[in-house]
Amino acid sequence: MCKIRDAGKVKARDRIAVLASLNLAFDLAAQQAAAAAAPAAVPPAEAATAASDSAEADPKATQLIQRLDQALAGDGHLL
Repeated sequence: MCKIRDAGKVKARDRIAVLASLNLAFDLAAQQAAAAAAPAAVPPAEAATAASDSAEADPKATQLIQRLDQALAGDGHLL
């Protein structure tokens, strides 16, 4: 969010949050597409590790949402 704010093109906090969430969604989609493109190349032991990594995505997303909420809660943090 700070990178978006510092770029100077967007000043509204809600728009910065939306752009940041879109960037995160794009990164996640790209990561999932890359994982789906090469499942046969992964040995079974590593496939189990990859499955546990995707299970951790939900807590990471929850943590990111909490951080966004905290950042938006304080008016002076972003502007």
